[in-house]
Amino acid sequence: MRIYLIIVCFLLISQETFAQKNTVPTENVHHWWSNLYFILAFVGGCMITAAIQFAFRKGSVNHFEKQGSEKLNNRLNLVVDDNKRLKKENRDLEAECRTLRLKFDNPLVEELAKDDVSNNNELPVYDEKPRQVEFDIVNKLPGLTHTKESLAVLYFPNPNLDGEFKNSEGSNSFIEGASIYKFSLKSSTEAYFEFCEDRSAVSMALNHRNESILAVAQEANAYNSGATKIASDQRGEAVLEGANWIVKNKAKIKYI
Repeated sequence: MRIYLIIVCFLLISQETFAQKNTVPTENVHHWWSNLYFILAFVGGCMITAAIQFAFRKGSVNHFEKQGSEKLNNRLNLVVDDNKRLKKENRDLEAECRTLRLKFDNPLVEELAKDDVSNNNELPVYDEKPRQVEFDIVNKLPGLTHTKESLAVLYFPNPNLDGEFKNSEGSNSFIEGASIYKFSLKSSTEAYFEFCEDRSAVSMALNHRNESILAVAQEANAYNSGATKIASDQRGEAVLEGANWIVKNKAKIKYI
C-alpha cells in the first residue's frame, strides 16, 4: 500500500514538472501530452510494483518451504531415536522379567521367603549367589574324555548381546520358559556350557536368535526358524569375571 502511494505522488509531481517544462501555446496539445505521460508512468509504476511483490512472495515461499523441510527432518530424527530407545527398553524389561521369574519360580527361594516372613514379619533380603548342587554326569561331547566327573550344574536364561550371563540369574534347577543354557562348573570361576534341548528353550532361542544363539554359539548348519530341536555339537567355555560369566570359547549347535 505504501508503494502505491509513493508511485502516485511521484506521478503527480512528474506530471506537474513535465507540464511546467513543456508549455506549448496550444492547450489541447499540452493536455494530450500530459495525459499520455501520466498513463505511461502509471503503467510503468504498476509493473515495477508487481515485480517487487512477485520477488518478495517468491522469497517468502522458499523460506517457508525450507522451514517445513527442516521441521520434517527433525521429526523423522525424533521418531528414529524414540524407536531405538523403545527397543532398548523392551530388551531391558524382558531381561528383568526373566530375572524375576527365576527368583519366584525357584522353590528354594520361595521356601526361604516364607520362613523369613513368618519369623521377622519383614520382607527378606537374599544372597543372589546360586547354590551349587553336585551331579554325576557322563561326558558324551567330542573333544572331552568319556569319564564321570562331579560338576555343579546351573541353568541360565539367554545372555546379553555381548555374550555375557549374569551370575545372579543362575538357577540350580531347570525352569521351563526361562532357562536356555546349562552350565557345568569346573571350578568356582570356570564352566562348560551347552544349549538346553527343551522345547521352551528352543522356541525362545529361535525368537531371539542374535541374543540367544549368535552371541555365544556357532551354527554347525544353516539356520532353521522351524527347527524343533537345537542339539549341542560341542560345549563352550566361560569364566566368571565380577558379576558376569564371560564366554571365552563359543559352543557349537545344530538345528534339527
